[in-house]
Amino acid sequence: MYLIDTNVWVELLLEQQRAKEVKRFFQEIEASQLAITEFSLYSIGIILDRLGKSETYADFISDTIENSGVKLIRLSVKDLGVKNEKYSSNNRVARTTLPFTISSWFN
Repeated sequence: MYLIDTNVWVELLLEQQRAKEVKRFFQEIEASQLAITEFSLYSIGIILDRLGKSETYADFISDTIENSGVKLIRLSVKDLGVKNEKYSSNNRVARTTLPFTISSWFN
């Protein structure tokens, strides 16, 4: 399974410099082997809306999320694994287990 970054989707949607490479990658991999986070989905929406491409976003949701089999990943607070303490002893924000949580979904 491949977790596809926001920038990869945007590269294709805006037909940027490496769009052909992205398209080739998507043609070689089954859609069921691709995933996008809800955060990336929202980010893509904001980017396209600011560029006046709301229709492109609607098509992306329909084609990619609803009809292709690309997995949409939604993280709950439990998935984030945030420690109960707001700050650690050295006053830094507590670390999370997020990278482990996401990577375990793909194994």
